[in-house]
Amino acid sequence: MTLTTAGVPLADTKKADLAGQLAVHSVRVVPGPMAKQWVELAQQIESIAKRRAPSSAGQGQPVTLLSVQDQQVNFRVVDGRVYHQGMQFQLGDVVMRTEGSVGLDQTVALLVHVPIQDKWIEGQSFLVGLKGQSLTIPISGTLAQPKMDQSAVAGLSQQLLQGAAQQAIGGELNKALDKFLKPR
Repeated sequence: MTLTTAGVPLADTKKADLAGQLAVHSVRVVPGPMAKQWVELAQQIESIAKRRAPSSAGQGQPVTLLSVQDQQVNFRVVDGRVYHQGMQFQLGDVVMRTEGSVGLDQTVALLVHVPIQDKWIEGQSFLVGLKGQSLTIPISGTLAQPKMDQSAVAGLSQQLLQGAAQQAIGGELNKALDKFLKPR
């Protein structure tokens, strides 16, 4: 850890103002309550993207390790909260980036960004609009009881269903038009 700013009032250490970088080299950990939700989220997104039943995600699988590779994470401690930006985790083949803060009171205000991988959408023309996009999932609550907003995952599921329906309808419409417009 490298500190670039450090001010800690001795009368009230909760009013500390620290800033710096945390150097992470290589970490593999079994997830706790917060990271466990990230693992479940990653498995859910991967299942949706690979068009498997989401309920089958994670069942009967060994404990997933959360990996953190070489990176520099900027942080700042101010007003009783530890802020960070751009921390990257790997869960299987799912990459997640986080930003936000954790309070000294253990409250959480984070955003988890999950980039949509090209291999998830290749060969699925109705998903071309997702290329280069990321899902953003807000997390609130506490470290012991994080609350993940599932609306982004639900939106991905809905988009997949709508795209599949449009592709099926378009295919049937094209067949009907081909029959109608073919010279006799």
